[in-house]
Amino acid sequence: MNWFVSLKMKSKLLFSFSIVLVFTLAAGFAGFRGMENLDGHLDEISEMVIPSITSLAMINDGRSMVLGFERTMLLELDKKSQQEMHDNLKESWEQAETGKKLYDSLPKSKEEQDQYNRFLQIWDGWKKDHLAVMALIDAGNYTEAREYSLTAAKTSSFNAEEILEKMIDYNDEESKAAQARSQADSRRSEVILLITLATALLFSIGICLLLTRVVLRQLGGDPKEVGEIAGLVSAGDLSREIILTSGDTTSVMAAMKKMVDTIRSLVSDADKLGNATMEGKINTRADTANHQGEFKKLIVGINTIVDRLVGLLDAMPAPSMVIDRDFNILYMNKVGAEAGNRTQQQVIGTKCYDHFRTSDCKTDRCACGRAMNSNQLASSETDAHPGTLNLDISYFGTPIKNDEGSVIGAFEVVTDMTAVKKAARIADKQACYQNEEVNKLLANLQKFSIGELDFDTAVAQSDEDTAAIAGNFKKIGDTLNQNVNVLKGITANAKQVAQGNLMVELKKRSDKDELLDSLAGMVEKLKEVVTEVQAAADNVATGAQEMSATAQQMSQGATEQAASAEEISSSMEEMASNIRQNTDNAMQTEKIAVKSASDAKDGGHAVTETVSAMKQIATKISIIEEIAR
Repeated sequence: MNWFVSLKMKSKLLFSFSIVLVFTLAAGFAGFRGMENLDGHLDEISEMVIPSITSLAMINDGRSMVLGFERTMLLELDKKSQQEMHDNLKESWEQAETGKKLYDSLPKSKEEQDQYNRFLQIWDGWKKDHLAVMALIDAGNYTEAREYSLTAAKTSSFNAEEILEKMIDYNDEESKAAQARSQADSRRSEVILLITLATALLFSIGICLLLTRVVLRQLGGDPKEVGEIAGLVSAGDLSREIILTSGDTTSVMAAMKKMVDTIRSLVSDADKLGNATMEGKINTRADTANHQGEFKKLIVGINTIVDRLVGLLDAMPAPSMVIDRDFNILYMNKVGAEAGNRTQQQVIGTKCYDHFRTSDCKTDRCACGRAMNSNQLASSETDAHPGTLNLDISYFGTPIKNDEGSVIGAFEVVTDMTAVKKAARIADKQACYQNEEVNKLLANLQKFSIGELDFDTAVAQSDEDTAAIAGNFKKIGDTLNQNVNVLKGITANAKQVAQGNLMVELKKRSDKDELLDSLAGMVEKLKEVVTEVQAAADNVATGAQEMSATAQQMSQGATEQAASAEEISSSMEEMASNIRQNTDNAMQTEKIAVKSASDAKDGGHAVTETVSAMKQIATKISIIEEIAR
C-alpha cells in the first residue's frame, strides 16, 4: 500500500471518493437493472397476459350469448322476435370475432399457438353447427333444430368451451409464472445490491483507516462515525441521522447525508407505490419532483408501468373495481363509475354496496365477500341498481393478498346480462301465453268435433310482448267462428229440406266449396224427382178419365144393342168404329202405364243420386271433423 501512502491528499481523496463512487454507482446500477427487469416482467403481464385473458373472456362471453340466443329462438318466436334475436346473434358473433382478432397475435409459445389453432378448428365446427341450427329455424323445422342443437351443436359448443377454459387457465399460469420471475429478479437485484454495498463498505473502511486525521476534516466527522453510517446505508439501514457541523456542505458526511436522504426518498416512494398497488390503490403515483437523474427516471418508469396497468383496466368494457375487506372502494374503472352517474374520484372511499346496490350486497351471496373469506375465486348472478339503472348482472370476485399472503381485499369484474335476462323472461311469458291459448283452442276443437257449436273463441288480454301471438290466435278463432256459422247455416237449411221446403237457397262460399255445391245439387235433384212424380201422376189420372169415358161408351152401346136388336146390323159399322176406339184407348192406356213405369225408374235414379249426395255431405262433415281435431 506504499503507493497509496505516497499520493498527495488530493489524490488520496480523489482515489477514495472514486472507489466509493464506483461502488455507489454499482449499487445504483444494480438497483436500476433490477427495476428494469421488473419493468420487463410487468410489461409482459400488461401487454401479453392481461390482453390474452381479456380477449379470451370476450370470446367466451360472445359464445355464451350466442348459445343463449340460439336456445331462445328454438321457442318458435314470431318474425319480429326472431329478427331481434338475429340482431343479438350478430352482435354476439362480432364480440367473439373481436376477441379472436385481439388474441391472434398474443400466443407466446408453440404450445399455446397449437392449442389456439386447435381451438379455431373446434370453434369453426361449432359455428358451422350453429349456422345449421339457424338454417333449420329459419326454414321452420323447429323439431329438427331442437334435436340438432341438443346433440351435435351442443357437443361442439362444449368442446369449444372446454378448450377455451384450458387456454384461460394456461394464461393464468403464465401470469403467475411472470410474477414469480419478477419476484426472483427482485430478490436477485437485492442480493447484488447488498453485495455491492457491502464491498463498498469494506473499501470505505480501509480507505478511512489510511487517511487518518488529514482526511477527518474532509470527511466532516469522525471516520468511525462515517464508517458506521456508510455501513448502515450499505446494509439498507437508513434510520441513522447524520449531523453535520455548521456550514459543512462539501464534506463526505454532507455528501453521505444527501445520498441517504435521496435513497430514503427513493425507497419511501417505491415502498409507498408497491404497497398501494398490492392493496389495490392503483391510482397512487410517486412524486417525480423529489428525485433527480437516474433515480427520477426510475420513479418515472414505475409510474408509467402502473399507468399502463390502470389504462388497461379503464379500457375494459365491463365495470371492474378493487375493494378492501370493509368493502370500501379503492379503485373503480371509468365504465363502473359512470354506471352510477359518478366520476372515478367520487366513488373512491365509498362502500361498493352503496354504488351497485345488488340483491347480493350485505348477504352471504356476495361473490367478493365469499372470495375474501374462502381465499378463492367466487362468482354470482343477481340484479343491480347503480344510479338510475336496473340491471341483471353476472360478476366474479377474486381475492387480493399482501406480501405475507393475507387477504386484504378483492378484485371484481361485472358483466351486464340485462338484455339476455329480458329476452329469457319475454320468451317464458310468450310460451305461457301461447300454452294457455293452445289449450283453449284444443278444447273448442274438441267441442266442434262432437257437434257442439256453442263455445267461446275470445283471446285473453295481451300486452306488447304477446300481441303478435294474440293476433294469430284471434285469426284462428275468427276462422273457427266462420266455420261454425257456416255449419249452423247448413243445419238450418237441412231442417227446411227435411220439412219439405225445397225452395231454400244454398250459395257456395267459393269456387272450391264442394260441401255446399253438393247440398245444392241434392236439393235440385229432389225438386226434379218431385216434379217428375207429379207429372206421372197427372198422366195416370188423364188415362183413367179416358178409360172411364170409353167404358161408359161401351155400356151405352150394349144397352142400345139390347133395346134395338133390329138395329144391330145397321149399327155393326158403328160398333166396329167403337171397337177401334176401344183399341186406341187401350193402346193409349198402355203408353201411359209405360210412361209411369219410366217416371218411376227415373224417380229411383233421383233417389239414388240423393243418397249419393247425402254420402258426400257425410264425407265433407268427416273432413271438417278431422280439421277440427
